[in-house]
Amino acid sequence: MPVGLFDFAPYTSSKLTLAAGDTMVLYSDGVTEAQSVDGSEFGEARLVDVMKEQQGKPAGEVLKHVIDAVTAFTHGAEQYDDITALVIRYLGPGSAAGG
Repeated sequence: MPVGLFDFAPYTSSKLTLAAGDTMVLYSDGVTEAQSVDGSEFGEARLVDVMKEQQGKPAGEVLKHVIDAVTAFTHGAEQYDDITALVIRYLGPGSAAGG
């Protein structure tokens, strides 16, 4: 459910502490619901597999691999939703950007 779209929707908050080297992937439902020519969906399990293959790689490389995997899976099938992802790698306190 979109955050903040409905006044009546229940939302909770929580905290998560990232350790140096942790990666977080935020994605729209268009990633997991991307359809192949035969109508099957990319799905969360496939996304997790893609992420496991990219463990420890720079965020930009992980993002490219995710988008490339979705593109290869869809084989040019028309999509009905956006395919959006954001990959964040926490480098640790005082680290310079670029990883």
